[in-house]
Formats: sequence, C-alpha cells, structure tokens
Amino acid sequence: MSDEHKLAFLPVVQKDAASDWFDMLPDETRSNWEQLRTRFKERFQDSDVMRWQKASKLWGRYQGQHESVDAYVIALQKIAKSAGVHSDMLRYAMMRGLRKEPAQRRCRVWSRQPESLKSRRAMV
Repeated sequence: MSDEHKLAFLPVVQKDAASDWFDMLPDETRSNWEQLRTRFKERFQDSDVMRWQKASKLWGRYQGQHESVDAYVIALQKIAKSAGVHSDMLRYAMMRGLRKEPAQRRCRVWSRQPESLKSRRAMV
C-alpha cells in the first residue's frame, strides 16, 4: 500500500480517542506518512510498564468456576496478543490457570503434545 493510500485510509479507521488525536494534528503531520507513523507510535504504543501490566494480567488469570476451557483459552489468547507474549509463555500461563478439579483432563490435554492451541482446545 502506498503512503498516499495509508494517509487516506487511516482517518477512516480511527475512532474515539485516536480520531480526536488525529483531528488535532497539524496538517503537515497528517500529510506526511513517516511523521504520522512516528507520532502515532509515540502516542499509542505501549510502554514497558504497560506491557508488564498486561503480562501480569495473563499470569493472574484463572479459569472461572463455571467457565469452559474454550472460553478461558480465548480470553488468555486475547490478553497474550495485547501483551505481545509468545506461545510458550501463553501455554505455561494457560496450564497454571486451569481449574484444579479436572486434573486428569489437564494431564491428558498437555501430555498429547498438540501442535497448536487450536488443536489443544479440541482435545478438551
């Protein structure tokens, strides 16, 4: 996608605070893709502290009493994506947070060494 297309497309997909932020930028910034990209990252990219807080949320998440394994896995995947956590750490956090009573099920799922989280969810 060309820089001109990116500049035309970005205002269309902005909403809420990002839209307000974009509207307040000087025309010079809004018409230069590299400047706009730099300013956007400065404003909206997570700091190290924010990434740490999101990763902490991942490790503090436990499967709810009446929550299905599927719902739990999806919730963890969303947290991991926003925190930039790779699949091994996600897998470890997932194992840690599964309810304790289905221990046999948990052992069965993880001992089969499925190739992906999707296939792991299918085993439950």
